[in-house]
Amino acid sequence: MRCDALSRILAVMAQERVSAILKTEDVTGTIDWYRQVGFEIREVFPTAGEPTWCEVSRDGVILQFLGGDTPWDGPPPSPGPSTSNP
Repeated sequence: MRCDALSRILAVMAQERVSAILKTEDVTGTIDWYRQVGFEIREVFPTAGEPTWCEVSRDGVILQFLGGDTPWDGPPPSPGPSTSNP
């Protein structure tokens, strides 16, 4: 099951604090997905309207997602979270 695998990965990663800033084309969708797999939504900006940044955390892992205009050219390098199984 995907959630079990994610929990195992996070348990290993949580032995040390891990943080990253990632680019996304859909901050709202990213927030929804990470909430569904058990992450806490720590911050969202702006607080009203379509978000362009968020921070999520779980088990010592902190991820920030930046959407809209970013310092990085082009789309994110990967398609982001997927709900299909390989």
